[in-house]
Amino acid sequence: MGLWSWITGWFRKKKDPPPVSLVLLLREHRHLEPAMLSPIVERVFDVVLSQADDAQDFVVGEADLPTFVIRANERMWLVHHFDRPYFDDLEEVLASVRDLRLRYALSEHNAWLSVDALGDEFPEDPYPAIGKLAAELLDDNCVAVYSPATDRI
Repeated sequence: MGLWSWITGWFRKKKDPPPVSLVLLLREHRHLEPAMLSPIVERVFDVVLSQADDAQDFVVGEADLPTFVIRANERMWLVHHFDRPYFDDLEEVLASVRDLRLRYALSEHNAWLSVDALGDEFPEDPYPAIGKLAAELLDDNCVAVYSPATDRI
């Protein structure tokens, strides 16, 4: 089983809680690659990344795959980027949203990017770090931010 299969299987199990994550709902797909992500990770987590086999802090992934794995300060993170709407049942979600501005933002999104904490071994709340990294990836292409854990936009 490949890394991507394991990651999607891990997150898609219905019995598992939602990921500790912030999802940027985007108008258009944002291309990412390790060379673009690395300086952002170094700045956000105040680390020096390495490509060495025994590196403690790193970004791994390939530009043509939708997920990057980040290790920084003994914590693991995932950054996903997809060129499709986040919600499989977008029409159903739109029908359930009463606020017209939120409904419009949701209908405008055609892609998404997320920052997720990976693993359960966080001695501190991971959301400040997730928010910091997500903020660095944020631009005017983003129409809304979604929190799967709270089901809030």
